[in-house]
Amino acid sequence: MNRCQVKSVKKNDTVEFIFSGSIDESLANYLSVFPNVPTITMNLEEIISINSVGIREWINLMTKLATSKITLINCPKVFIDQVNMVKGFLPTNTHIESFYVPYFSETTNTEKKILFTKGKHFTDSSVNPEDTITDNAGNTYEIDVVVNKYFKFIKA
Repeated sequence: MNRCQVKSVKKNDTVEFIFSGSIDESLANYLSVFPNVPTITMNLEEIISINSVGIREWINLMTKLATSKITLINCPKVFIDQVNMVKGFLPTNTHIESFYVPYFSETTNTEKKILFTKGKHFTDSSVNPEDTITDNAGNTYEIDVVVNKYFKFIKA
């Protein structure tokens, strides 16, 4: 089982936390490692799943860090799905700087995860994703999410 793991790296006035594995009940083991600092970055790229207990533990963590400004980077689809479904999962002191959007090619039967970054692909109030993308070999990939649902967290 891929239990949640959290590592920290101090970068100037910011602490970056790198999450990996599954956000589940094991996240509770890390609550004490999160300092009460003004600025925190959370890199979620290596999160592979989130279960119901993990949702509760994530909300507990966000409550503990209510006075910090939190930036989320490299958010995978499993995380964005929870942001869109669970009230309070993304509190007001937290913003998403980058997240992945899956695209699928029927020709190659493969998926590409495209990193959307704030200021380039989206803003706080809008997103305009490409319906299709083409790789270097000329293969076409179609967006593999329901656009109105997946981008719901971006305030219209």
